[in-house]
Amino acid sequence: MCRDKERMGEESNVVEFPQEKDDNWKRFLRLGIKQYYAQSQVLKSLDHSHIKDTADRLISVLEFNISGCWEDPTEPLLKDFAPGNYDEMIHERDIKIITTCAHHAERIVGKAHFSYIPRSKIVGLSKIPRMVDILCRRPQIQENLTEQIVDTFQKTVDPYGCGVHVRAYHFCMIARGIQEPMVVTETTAMRGSFKDGLTRQEFLSSLDHTGIVFP
Repeated sequence: MCRDKERMGEESNVVEFPQEKDDNWKRFLRLGIKQYYAQSQVLKSLDHSHIKDTADRLISVLEFNISGCWEDPTEPLLKDFAPGNYDEMIHERDIKIITTCAHHAERIVGKAHFSYIPRSKIVGLSKIPRMVDILCRRPQIQENLTEQIVDTFQKTVDPYGCGVHVRAYHFCMIARGIQEPMVVTETTAMRGSFKDGLTRQEFLSSLDHTGIVFP
């Protein structure tokens, strides 16, 4: 099996963060929500004790959901170890996916299966879920998130290759719109030697397309 043949010139989906954080958006959004509450006849009929702090709670929720925009997903991967003689595929299954749809601000929840073949170093087992968590705490579409996971890892760790498979439910389809609760969206991205025939097949054959999506 060819472990070191790599595709060159692939476009990277690594987003350069962290950026300087600007908190002005919280002030404007809080004012907008409070003004809406003050003018809404429906909300005026509700028990005020339950909604008087809702604007601040919404700001806190949104701030957490996008907090990954100011964190560097490569940082967890910088602590690494020599792989010894190990040069076979490493799998991490059932990595939690909880992110926010960039289109509708609804939740996307599911699991990721990540694999890589080490070249000169391996990373701690907790570091891959930490990287995924940072990327999830950004407004996302599943397709871009899938690409960002492999591009971040490939650029930072430089393995022979890596791949990820994401299965998720989209609440923009479950709780609104078509209101279809059973649709599972699956996306896959591969880099380096994982694009070659035998390694690609080994990775794809390791995937579970029937297990529980979440949690």
